[in-house]
Amino acid sequence: MDNVWCERLGVELGKPDALGICHIGFSSSEAYDFHQRYTKGAHLRRLETVPFHQSQWESPYYRKTLDRFLENADLAQAMILDFGCGDGRFADYLLQRGAHQIVCVDFDYATLAAFGEHLTETGDRDKVLLLHTDFDHLPFAADTFDVILAIGSLYYLDRQYETGIARLRDMLGQDGVLITSDPSIEGFMLRALVFNGLNESLDIFRSRRFREVTDASAPGFRAFDDGEWRDIFRAAGLTVLDRQGISLFHNLLRVLFLKGIVPEEQLRERQDDIESMFDYLHDHGSLFKHVVWKLGKKRNSDGAAPSQHVVDDAFFIL
Repeated sequence: MDNVWCERLGVELGKPDALGICHIGFSSSEAYDFHQRYTKGAHLRRLETVPFHQSQWESPYYRKTLDRFLENADLAQAMILDFGCGDGRFADYLLQRGAHQIVCVDFDYATLAAFGEHLTETGDRDKVLLLHTDFDHLPFAADTFDVILAIGSLYYLDRQYETGIARLRDMLGQDGVLITSDPSIEGFMLRALVFNGLNESLDIFRSRRFREVTDASAPGFRAFDDGEWRDIFRAAGLTVLDRQGISLFHNLLRVLFLKGIVPEEQLRERQDDIESMFDYLHDHGSLFKHVVWKLGKKRNSDGAAPSQHVVDDAFFIL
């Protein structure tokens, strides 16, 4: 199987290990150390089945967003990269949509192994290449992929965020689609204000950084507002094709549940109403935990206009 993938991608991957995972190497980083300390959060496919978990609540809205963003994509023929795949929450979705060639990359070996076991159970193992590596060691050439997903992963690059966006842009084919999702600074400022107080909220505002956990020794990661994102994308040679927020309410309700402020009995009694609220917020809300972006390469200097529905700079180019 590894030789087939080498031919498809035009790279040398080496022999996979006993679990079928290829190792290219990675460098230690704050993000890697963070994930080794808080490993549970990377198993989001498995956590989708846990009642009242944030992953269970928000995953349908990620899938709904991806349905829209990939509506016209020929996934059966596409070469796809899932960067920061975790245990395969979105790769599994792509397989269900008919994808046959997915390269899944993560620096957390345990999540890759868990996804590999899942793929063996579903009979999809030959459709997915599992790579244990990090951003600095990605071996892929320009114009390799038709679709790239980097959902909830690029912000871990921290100071390399802009470099990461530009590198993924280079690996994307001319008519390909890059889908990213990263934290909204407004959402995390509000969450900090509600649960941790004014000082932490103001710290996030001034530093443009947030912590994912309450541990004060944990690293802070960068968060952006829409204008900052658009500037980064524009500088990397990318055009915004679509945008969708993932509501902060899933996260707020999960924290309130864990703190015992909202009891499980109430969640069960009001489950239908909660789902209706989440549906409404997906379509009409404006307070987000993450923002999902659909990006494409800017056209060459021949003056050709974008062929898709573009929402860059808040104007619509049809």
